Amino acid sequence: MTLATYARLGHAVVSIEGKHEGVVDRVLAREGVTRRVALRVPHFTSAPLAVLHSDLICTVARSIARRAAEQLGVRVLTPPIALPEVGASLWWPRQLTDDPAHAWFRQRLCNGDFFPKRTAHRR
Repeated sequence: MTLATYARLGHAVVSIEGKHEGVVDRVLAREGVTRRVALRVPHFTSAPLAVLHSDLICTVARSIARRAAEQLGVRVLTPPIALPEVGASLWWPRQLTDDPAHAWFRQRLCNGDFFPKRTAHRR
């Protein structure tokens, strides 16, 4: 896919915090390009469903794209821009900080126990 085609297509954009610009937009801006945002979704798990039966595209982490291809049959292409690796953050209510079950779950997430080993990152 060319950069011009990528920019012209309608994009489903993941906007967890309601921000209108993300890493993809900043990379495109350095190239003097903007993309056509047609839909904003609140989470990465909803993004594959948003494009499944539409003509929209969505740029997500490779691990999410692979899982969506396996489970939903969506087509996965490499974007025509080089994107930096993006970290992940965890937020939780302060009152759950000392909760043993919640602490166990957070530790499993940080260890990458729920992700393929090649995409898990420890801090």
